[in-house]
Amino acid sequence: PTTSSSTTTKTTTKTSTRSTLQPITSPSYQGPNISDRATLSYTMDNECVQHDARGNLWVADFGQVATALCPENANAGGQSFARWKCLTGQFETREPDRTDCVHDWIEKVEFLIEQTKTTADNIAAILRGEVTTSDLYGGDIFKLTRLIEPLANKHALTMQENSEKTNWRFTKNMFNITDGLLSSSIAWMEVTEERDRYDSSSAILATVDSVGYLLLTSLPAAGCHSSEHSFTSAHLSVQLVNMATECDQPDQSTCFSF
Repeated sequence: PTTSSSTTTKTTTKTSTRSTLQPITSPSYQGPNISDRATLSYTMDNECVQHDARGNLWVADFGQVATALCPENANAGGQSFARWKCLTGQFETREPDRTDCVHDWIEKVEFLIEQTKTTADNIAAILRGEVTTSDLYGGDIFKLTRLIEPLANKHALTMQENSEKTNWRFTKNMFNITDGLLSSSIAWMEVTEERDRYDSSSAILATVDSVGYLLLTSLPAAGCHSSEHSFTSAHLSVQLVNMATECDQPDQSTCFSF
């Protein structure tokens, strides 16, 4: 497929090996403009001092790692931390590593996919609602890109029994989930390992390809007239065409691009 998408007040405790902080918001400081994806940094002797794009202040000595608890809604058991390593004068990456910060609703969606008879169509609707209304973290990107493939596989098991309307609704929900992932630029910067970002983005595109093709194969043969389904959002555009064939040839052809 061809791809087109636009897709990325302090309490500090220091030890000899690591700096730990619990960022809090000062009433007089409202945080950086998140829409600009900007961070504020300061120069101090032997320290990295910077606000991340979420408005949290981080402080660490050169060569050490600052840690902060993940937010309560993304910190099952209270043992998950974000991390940011200080080099000489600046932090190592654009944003802290929040790949351990995962919203608690993701575990519930995993359970629905693996352990229940809830239909894939209903699960996709639930997941769409969560993704499009949540401020995703790096760990959510990491987890969700590994959830959408088994969800698509679950749908494939019953696809031929579903109505065309149900299959198209599932497909649109999956595309909306993808759009929500692609639009979460801060969360992508919180996946600090380049290989992890590559693997996650590749998994998203592979699932878009798979879900679109599944829909096309569920449609009746096009006959002499092509049929088309299109989906367009801020970060994803998909066109699915059930191509017309010669009237005296029974073979069905499909065309899919995103």
